[in-house]
Amino acid sequence: LKNLPHPWVLKTATNFIGNVTPGANIVVHTNQPHVEVLLSGSSQVIRGDMPGNEPEIACKNLVEDCSVLGGAFKDGNVPVARRKRILSNPARCKEYSFDCETVYTFEFYQNLFDASSYSLDLGFTKIGCSKVLDSQPIQWLGKMRDGRYLWSFQIWHEKLLKAAASYK
Repeated sequence: LKNLPHPWVLKTATNFIGNVTPGANIVVHTNQPHVEVLLSGSSQVIRGDMPGNEPEIACKNLVEDCSVLGGAFKDGNVPVARRKRILSNPARCKEYSFDCETVYTFEFYQNLFDASSYSLDLGFTKIGCSKVLDSQPIQWLGKMRDGRYLWSFQIWHEKLLKAAASYK
């Protein structure tokens, strides 16, 4: 990372993101900066359904139902905030598993990253990502503990293209 904002802005930003996403591990000062979060603890909505009963993927009102996970969730009436608290804690999260027969639907959204300006909007300041990331794209991925990828996306912006062309 280069051209990081003032240390107090960085500390405030990482604390804020940590509060919004419980259990987030934010590592900035390293050769491989990253943010790690548990998928099940960072999703706004999770539900598990038997094949054929899953919700329409484009539905606008996805209703949480984690009863298939059992344990604290077996009755299906656990508030989202409690689910996030339980499943964002690595020690507690180990008590639960996802089977291969159930269709799981996860809903993610956030309002901090503004893709149109390629910046983090923290309310009190905007941090431009292009210079901080040295014109590299943001990578969003899901990974298994054994290193296998579930998915991996790179988020590009036109601000990065000129710098990318010069690396050839």
